[in-house]
Amino acid sequence: MGTDLFPLGFGVENIEKEMKHLLKNHVSPENIVRHFVKLAEKLDQEVRGDDTLVACLNFREKRILNLFVGPPEDRKKDEEYVRTFLSLPGKKIVCGGTTGQIFERVTGKKVEIDLYTLSENSPPVGYMEGIDLMTEGIVTLTQVFRYLEGQSDELGYGAKFIVKSLLEADEINFFVGRAINPAHQNPLFSHDISLKFRLVKDIAQILRERGKIVNVQYC
Repeated sequence: MGTDLFPLGFGVENIEKEMKHLLKNHVSPENIVRHFVKLAEKLDQEVRGDDTLVACLNFREKRILNLFVGPPEDRKKDEEYVRTFLSLPGKKIVCGGTTGQIFERVTGKKVEIDLYTLSENSPPVGYMEGIDLMTEGIVTLTQVFRYLEGQSDELGYGAKFIVKSLLEADEINFFVGRAINPAHQNPLFSHDISLKFRLVKDIAQILRERGKIVNVQYC
């Protein structure tokens, strides 16, 4: 208010014109907010004579991510859980070699391993029709957890894809099989604190703290 160019303020019409220009150039909501704050500061001749508050609401379809981690405890229910998982809306990721074999058996489709994604510290990923990514389990999820926790930046191809998908999603659904891989289970610990369960629980907690809707279903 009171500047030579805009004595009565910038005005709603000018804000609309500015917004249309930003949207036409696909500027993100976060950068739209930053732009208007800086614009207000510029129009106020860098004085900031009053408070500057900008809120931007972006309406879009909910992004859903589904992850199937480990084989179900009851092998008789493998087909039921796989069919349920495949029927869900959203992106789908399957973690674990044995779990991938179950999906192959139930669907009759083959997992295609991409050896180009193999690295020194990360197993290769695979692809199957109807699934966005098939990854190894414990090593990959450990990398995901350590990255989200801020402990490490080391990510293999599979872990990088999962992290990106988790951060983009609004709602994340974990299907966690209760079958235990003896290689990942300390015999001194109980069933409920296996490494797989702990990783999923910790990752879910981090995501909830970041405002995500997280559902964990054990099978």
